[in-house]
Amino acid sequence: MMLRRVLALGIVTAAIVAGQTTLAGAAGRVALVIGNNSYEKMSSLNNPVGDATRLAETLLDHGFEVMSCDDDKPGCFDLDRSGLNDALEDFEELAYGASVALVFYAGHGMQTAEGNVLAPVDMEISCGTWKARREVLLDDVLEAMEGAQQKIVILDACRNDPFQAQQCLDRGARPLSFDSFAVPDSASRFLLITSTRAGQLAQDGVPGAHSPFAEALFHWMENEPQAPFAQMLDRVTKRVIERTTAANFTQIPEILIRGGAPEACLSGDACSNDPQAAALRIEVEKLRSENERNQELAEIGAAYVRSAGLDGNQNLSPEDRQRILDGIAKAGKALIERNDNRAERALALLRNGNETAAEELFNEVLETRATQARAAAEIEAAQRKEAADAARHIASLAWPKDVGKAARYYGQAAELDPDDIQTWMNYAYTSRDAGSTTQALRAFREASARARDNDQISNRIWAAFGQGDIIKSQGRLDRALEFYHAAASVSETYLQDHPDDIYAIRNRSVAFERIGNVLLSTGDLAGALDAFQRRLDAAIEIAESDPGNTLFQRDLGVAWGKVGDILKNQGNLGAALAAFKKGAEPVNKLAESNANNTEWQSDLAYSATRIGSVLFAQGDLTEALAAFEKALAIRDKLAQGDPNNTNWSFDVNGSLWNVADVEVNLGRLASAIEKLERSRDILLGLVASDPDNAVWRRDYSVVFNRIGDIRVSQGNLSAALTAFSTAEKIISSLSQAYPENLVWKRDWSLSHEKIGDVLVAQGNLAGALASYSRRAEMARELAEKDKLNVTWKRDLSTANERIGRIRAATGDLVRALEAHNASLVIREELVAIDPQNAGWRFDLYAGLWYVADAEISLGRLEPAREKLERAHAIIKGLADSNRHNAVWQRDVTVALGRLADIMLQQGKYQEALDTLRESRKSTEELIERDPQNTVWLRDLAIADEKIGNALFALNDLPGALESYQNRKEIAERLVAMDEHNRSWLRDLSLSHEKVGKVLIAQNDLDGALEHQRASLDIRKELHASDPLNVTWKRDVAIAHEKIGDVYYEKGQYADAMAEYEARAVLIDELAEADPANPDWQRDIAVSHAKFSLIYRAEQEPSKAIEHLREGHRIMTDLVAKYPAWSVWQNDVAWFAGQIEQLQQ
Repeated sequence: MMLRRVLALGIVTAAIVAGQTTLAGAAGRVALVIGNNSYEKMSSLNNPVGDATRLAETLLDHGFEVMSCDDDKPGCFDLDRSGLNDALEDFEELAYGASVALVFYAGHGMQTAEGNVLAPVDMEISCGTWKARREVLLDDVLEAMEGAQQKIVILDACRNDPFQAQQCLDRGARPLSFDSFAVPDSASRFLLITSTRAGQLAQDGVPGAHSPFAEALFHWMENEPQAPFAQMLDRVTKRVIERTTAANFTQIPEILIRGGAPEACLSGDACSNDPQAAALRIEVEKLRSENERNQELAEIGAAYVRSAGLDGNQNLSPEDRQRILDGIAKAGKALIERNDNRAERALALLRNGNETAAEELFNEVLETRATQARAAAEIEAAQRKEAADAARHIASLAWPKDVGKAARYYGQAAELDPDDIQTWMNYAYTSRDAGSTTQALRAFREASARARDNDQISNRIWAAFGQGDIIKSQGRLDRALEFYHAAASVSETYLQDHPDDIYAIRNRSVAFERIGNVLLSTGDLAGALDAFQRRLDAAIEIAESDPGNTLFQRDLGVAWGKVGDILKNQGNLGAALAAFKKGAEPVNKLAESNANNTEWQSDLAYSATRIGSVLFAQGDLTEALAAFEKALAIRDKLAQGDPNNTNWSFDVNGSLWNVADVEVNLGRLASAIEKLERSRDILLGLVASDPDNAVWRRDYSVVFNRIGDIRVSQGNLSAALTAFSTAEKIISSLSQAYPENLVWKRDWSLSHEKIGDVLVAQGNLAGALASYSRRAEMARELAEKDKLNVTWKRDLSTANERIGRIRAATGDLVRALEAHNASLVIREELVAIDPQNAGWRFDLYAGLWYVADAEISLGRLEPAREKLERAHAIIKGLADSNRHNAVWQRDVTVALGRLADIMLQQGKYQEALDTLRESRKSTEELIERDPQNTVWLRDLAIADEKIGNALFALNDLPGALESYQNRKEIAERLVAMDEHNRSWLRDLSLSHEKVGKVLIAQNDLDGALEHQRASLDIRKELHASDPLNVTWKRDVAIAHEKIGDVYYEKGQYADAMAEYEARAVLIDELAEADPANPDWQRDIAVSHAKFSLIYRAEQEPSKAIEHLREGHRIMTDLVAKYPAWSVWQNDVAWFAGQIEQLQQ
C-alpha cells in the first residue's frame, strides 16, 4: 500500500536492483499531512483540509516525499479511524530509516479518558465518562515515526469546541484540548509543536482562510525555508501570539524538544542557523510568559462579562466591550501582583462573576493611599497614583453590572490622577451609559484636550466621537456632524504620514459611519449613502489586508448592512437585498467557523432579519417568513442555552415581531397573535426582572400596540382599544419620567393616533378628534424643537391627515380640506429636500389621495381627478424604478382603482371599466409571484367588485353578476383559510349584497332574498362579537334595508316595512350615541325615505308626505350646517321633488 501511495506522487520510491527492493524512505525526508474537516459526531471545521493541502504542496516543492491517501494528490483528508490507522501503518514503513519524518495534523484533538487523542471524522465521545470511541492516540503517531533520525510533529488541533451544540451540556470544566505531552527523555532529535498550549483552544479561522497558526507557519516557511525547523517555529510562535493578541484572542503555541532540536530545515541541505536564534528564543519565552498570564486574565474577563449578561448585547459596541475587558484584565493583573492568598481567592471569585472580594481589597488600597496622600505632601503624587489605580480597578469591575457606580469611581480616579487620559475616556463612557450626559461631555472634553496636548491620535478621535454621540442624542445634529468631521479630519491628517496603519484607516471609516448616521437622521439619504459607501470601501480594504482578523470581517458585514439600510430606505430594494447578502457572507463565515461563538450567531440572526425585511417589502412573504423564522430559531437556541441572558430573550422578542408581521400579511392573524402574546410575556418577565429598564418598558408598550393592530384587523375593536390604552399608559409614564427623551414622547403621540383610529371605527368621532388633536399637538411641539428633524415633520403631516379625515367624517369638509392641504404642504417640502427619497415620495402620493377625497366630497371632481392622476404618476414612477418592490407595484393597482372611482362618479363608465381591467391584470401578475398572498387576493376581489359596479352602471347585468360572483368566490376562499378573520367575513357579506343587487335587477327576487339574508346572518354574527363596532352595527342596518328592498319589489309591503323598521331602530341608536355625526343623521333621513315608499305603495300619501318632509328637514339642516357638501344638496332636492309629486 505504501509503495502505491508514494508512486502516486510521481516520485521514484523504490528501485529494483538485482531483484532487491530498497525503501524510498531510507536517508530521505518524508511527511504525513492530515486535514480533517467533515466530522460526523462533532462540529465540522472549515479550514483543516485547506491548511493541510497547502502544507503538503509546500513540503513537496521543497523535496519532501508526502504520502497520498487517495493516489491523486499529496496529503490525507477527512480520514475515519480505519483510514487514519492505515495511514500511520504505511507511514511507519516510509519513515523507517528516513533522515527526517514530519507529521502535520489539522483537525480536532483533545484529552480524553484514554489520553491525548487525534479525532478521526467518525470519532464519538461519551459526555458522562469522557471516553472516546474510534479515537487514535497521539502516542500511535509518535510510534509510527520512531524509526526516523529526526522527528517533527506539528499539531494544529484543539480548534474551537468539538462538540455539536447541546451535545455535552454537563461537561463542566473539562478541557476540550490536549493535556501536557509525555515524550520519553530518551527520544532524540524530536520536536513537537502544538498550535496552542495545553488546556486552551485554538482558532480555526474564517472559512476559506487559514487558521492563525497555519498562516504563520506558511509565512515563515516561505520567508525562511533555510532556517532549522526549531528556529523557524520560534518565529511562528511569535507571529501567532502577536497577531492573535491584536485580534483579542491570545493563542500561545507550545514547543517540546527532546534529545536536541532537529537540525533539518525546509529547504533540505542549505540550512543556516540564525545568529539571533538565542535572542529570539528568550524573546519568545518572555512573550509566552506574559501572554499566558494575559490569556488567563482574558478568560476571567470573558467569564465575568458573561455572568453580567452582556454576551451578545447588540447595543454594546466592540470598542466598549474591549474597554470593559481591558479594565477587568488590569484589575486582575493587580490582584496577581499582590501575590497573597486574599488576592488569589478574589481572582477565583471574579472568574465566577463575584467581584466582592476584589472590590474589598481595592477599596482598602484606595482609602489607605488617599489618606496617606492627603497626610504626606512629599509623597502625594505616588500615593494618589496608587489610589487612582485602585479606584480604576473598582470601576472596571462595576462597569458590566452597575455603570453608575463605575462612573463614580472613574470620576474619583480622574480627580486623583488627572493626567491619565484613558481614565477620562472611561469616565466619559460610563457617565454616558449611566445617562449623565453633561458629566460625560465634560469628561470627553478633558480627554480631548489632554490627548491633543500629548498627541494621542486615537484618543482624540474617540473623544470627538463621544462628544458627537452625546450631542446627537440631544437632537443637535448639525453640531454632532462637526465633531464627526473633525474626527475624520484628524484621521486623514495622520494617515498622510502613516498610510498603512490599518487601525487608523478603521478609525476614519468609523467617522464616515457616524457622519452617515447623522445625514440619515436629517433625511439626506444621498449624503448618507456616500458616507456609508466610504465606510464600506475602507472595511473591504481592511478585511482584505488581514482575512483572518474576525473583528475586521465583522466590520465588513456591518458596513454592507449600513449601505443596504440606505438603499432600502430609498426604495431600491433589489440593491438593498444584494448589499445585505454581501454583508451576510462574512457573517456566515464567522458563524460557521465557531458555532459556539454567541456573538457571531447573534450577528447571523441579524443578517437573516435584514434580508427578511427586504423580502417582506418586496412582497415575497414566503421567503421573508423563512428568513425571519431562521433568525427566530437562532435566537431561541441562544436564549435556551443561557436563560439568564436578557439580551437573548430581548432578541427573541424582536424576531417574534418580525414573524408576526409576515403572518398578518399572509392572513394568519391567530398565529400572529400567538407570537405577539409570547412576546408580551417575555417582555413582562424582563420588566419584572428590572423595572428601571426603560427600553424594555418602552417595548412592552409597543407589543400592546402591535396586538391592538391585529385586533383591529380582526374587527375586535374593544380588544384593540384595551390594548392601545394599555400601551398609552405605559409610554405616557415613561415619557413623563424622562421628558428629555423625545423619542418616547413621539411614541406617546402615536398611541393617541391608534386610540383615535379605534374610536373612529366605533363611531366616537368626538373622542377620536380629541385623540388626534393631542397627537397633532405633540407632533407640532416636537417639530418646533428641531426644525431639521424630518421624522417629526412627517409626523405632523400624518397628524394633520388624521384630523382631516375626522373633519370629513363629521361633515366639516372645508376644514377637512384645510387639514389635508396642511399635510400636503409638509410632504411637498420633504420631497423638495430630497427628491430621491422614495419614502417621502410615497407619502406625497398618499397625501394627494386625501386631498382628492375631500375635493370629491365637495363635488370638485375635476380637481380631485387631477390630484389622483398626479398620485398615480408618482407611484408608477416608484414602481418602474424598482420592479421588485411589490408594495409599490400593488399601489399602482390601487391608484388605478381610485381613478376609476372618480370616473364612475363622473359617469364615464367605459373609461372606468377599462382602467379597472388594467388594475385587475396587474393584480393577477402579483398573485402569480405569491399565490398565497392574501392581501393581493383581497385586492383581486375588490377589483372584481369595482368592475361589477362599472358593468352594472353600463346595464351589463350578466357581466356584473359574473364579476360579483368572482368577488364572492375569493371571499369564501379567504374565509376558509381563517374563519375568524372578521374583515374577510365582512367582505363575504358585502359580496352577497352585491350579488343580490344584480338579481333584483334581473327580477330573480327569491335568489336576491337568499343572498341578502346570507349577508344579514354574517353581519349579525360580527355585530354580536363586538357590539361597540359602529361599522358592523350600521352594516346590520343596511342588510335589513336590502332585504326590505327585495320584499318591496315582491309587493310584500308588510315584510318590507318590518325590515325598514329594524333598520331604523339600529340607526336611531347610532344617532343617539353620537348626535354630532352627520352620517347617522342622513341615515335617519334615508329611513324616512324608505317608509314613504311603503306608504306610497299602500296608497297612504299623507303618511308618505309626512316622512318625506321629516327627511327633507333633516337634510336641509345638514346642508345649512355643512353647505359645502354638494351630495347632501342633491338629497334635499330629491326629497323636495318627491313631496311635489305626491302633492300633485
